[in-house]
Amino acid sequence: MTGDVEEAVLEMYLCGISVRKIAGVAEALSRVKVGKDAVSRIARRLEETQREWRERSLEEKEYP
Repeated sequence: MTGDVEEAVLEMYLCGISVRKIAGVAEALSRVKVGKDAVSRIARRLEETQREWRERSLEEKEYP
């Protein structure tokens, strides 16, 4: 799967499109079969990155 396809999958996921619909759209646009499991794995990576960002330490910087 190319980076562009993965980026499109993430954008659709963030817009609230269902995993099955994302898989269908990605396949139609890229002619690459993207299963719902692959979409879930991509989304999980996004969620992990988001969780790390939310839980980051804020003690290192001063905020006005």
